[in-house]
Amino acid sequence: MNEVIDGHQRWPITNSKITTQHIKVTMAGAHGYQAVTGGDERHGQVDIGGNVYNINLPGLQAGGMEVEFKRI
Repeated sequence: MNEVIDGHQRWPITNSKITTQHIKVTMAGAHGYQAVTGGDERHGQVDIGGNVYNINLPGLQAGGMEVEFKRI
């Protein structure tokens, strides 16, 4: 499943774009969007097609329901 993993929470995503330094995703719901764009700095992960990428949270709001994360 394609999702952002934030601690014990898993938030579904619908689209993604991966570069060497960033991952840009479209969140599937407003609750998940708010969760991954707010709060204290922390580590998270993005699982895209079974490939897991480490990221920094919170992500940057990129417009609409899109969020951009810095890879670590």
